[in-house]
Amino acid sequence: MVRKLKVKKNRTSIVKPLKDRGEQLQKEREKSVYITKLRNKYSMSKPCTDVGDDRDYILEEEGRKLLVAGKLREAREKFEELLAISTYHHSPCEFLAYTLYLQGEEKEFREWLMDETVKTATFFYDEDTLDREVLDQILENQRRMKEGKELVRWWSKGGI
Repeated sequence: MVRKLKVKKNRTSIVKPLKDRGEQLQKEREKSVYITKLRNKYSMSKPCTDVGDDRDYILEEEGRKLLVAGKLREAREKFEELLAISTYHHSPCEFLAYTLYLQGEEKEFREWLMDETVKTATFFYDEDTLDREVLDQILENQRRMKEGKELVRWWSKGGI
C-alpha cells in the first residue's frame, strides 16, 4: 500500500495557540542533542528556510528512492541531512526512524525520532493540514517498532 502524501490546504486563519504550539515543537527539536550532532555532521548544509528552497523535497525524494531500493546506508545519509536542514516537518524524523529500524540500529535515537514524528504529525492533524489516515499510519508504525514487528511499508508499491 502506498501512502498518498496528500496535504490539506491550511485553514485561512490559524488559531494562535496552534501556531505557538508548532513553533514550540520546532524550538524544542532544534535544541536536541541529536539535531546538534546532525548539524555538525552536515555543517555545510544551511537550514532550509526560503520558500523557493526545495532541497528538502529533493533530499526526501532521493532518500525514499534509496529506501525502496534497500540501500539503507545511503538512505540514512539523505534523511540525516534532510533532518539537519528541515526540522519543522514530520517526514525527516519519520523516514530516518524507519531507516534506522530497518538497519536495526540506534534504538534510543529512533524512538526519539518517532516521538517527534508523532508530536509534529499530531500538530499538523490538529491544524487540519494532515489527513487522519497519514497520522494513523505513523502511529501504527510507531507501535510496530516498539513491538519489534515488520513495518507497514507505505512508501513502496511492492514493498522493499
